Amino acid sequence: HLLTEKVSGQGEQAAWSLLPGMPGYEALSSPLALQDQPTRLAKAAALLAQAGYDSQHPLKLTLTYNTSENHKKLALAVASMWKPLGVEVTLNNMEWNAYQVAKDSGDFMLARSFLFGDYVEPSAMLNSFRCQDPQNESGYCNPTFDGLLQQAADTLDGNARTGLYHQAEQLLMDEMPAIPVYHYNQMRLVDPTLRGLPVQNLKGAIATKDLYFSQQ
Repeated sequence: HLLTEKVSGQGEQAAWSLLPGMPGYEALSSPLALQDQPTRLAKAAALLAQAGYDSQHPLKLTLTYNTSENHKKLALAVASMWKPLGVEVTLNNMEWNAYQVAKDSGDFMLARSFLFGDYVEPSAMLNSFRCQDPQNESGYCNPTFDGLLQQAADTLDGNARTGLYHQAEQLLMDEMPAIPVYHYNQMRLVDPTLRGLPVQNLKGAIATKDLYFSQQ
């Protein structure tokens, strides 16, 4: 919430899971969302200590992001939020082409990225974490996750398919190859008589053939 309210400030929805809620799919709930920041920090400190990190052996990360004032502000904010935990973050700003090459080749420790769904269905985003998927930037590979997505693709019953997607997303959140920050929103100045704007398009793509004006 601090990142969306104080840093980006564009009314984005804080992301406690990878997928936003969408028609036919309720967003996953997270116990972390109900905890206050001191509780979350204490849990993070305990996990770092359990992993063997301390003041003598701090966790050192390099955060890569593409050139943008907003991305820079977010990177600085993340680094400052992790500093009380003893995590040392080096910021690595890259121009777009070099940033894309670094992500595509896996030449990063932690990288700012983005994910869109081309259609309104959980697989549009979840598929990007399958083993060897061309859109998989994270390097994540779990046959159990892939199997759940395949089961979902082979399931005609909508409720059963949704349950499989929830299992797959929960596995992704448990293993955390990506850290969701916020869900994109779309801000537009719209003539009140304009009709036909998309309401179920995750990317907000507008087909002009669907637009028309009406006083009704």
